[in-house]
Amino acid sequence: MDEKKVIEESQRFINLAIKEIDIGKYDSALIILNSALELTPKNPVIFGLLGMAKYEKNRLKEAANFYEKALVLDQTYSFAWHGLGKISKALRDFKQAILYFEEALRYNKMLSRR
Repeated sequence: MDEKKVIEESQRFINLAIKEIDIGKYDSALIILNSALELTPKNPVIFGLLGMAKYEKNRLKEAANFYEKALVLDQTYSFAWHGLGKISKALRDFKQAILYFEEALRYNKMLSRR
């Protein structure tokens, strides 16, 4: 499969996983996202969505690991910073949560200026 078709197929998986997350089918979303990850292993969006699904299942450490992997690939990915903020808030580490949320806002503002 050529690169363009691989990316398109991965995006189809991502779109399907988002629908599954929206209706609370987190286990299904995780399976679908792993299929997307096999096709495009350096896509931070996939790691961000894996983090979101794990967060919703209250698997906070696993969620944090996925968000951190997303940030290794793209440190400006505000969704991942926001996810880490939500985890810190859930763990009642409010100082750290604020720092993560500030990073999310900073990178989100950068995107809106482009």
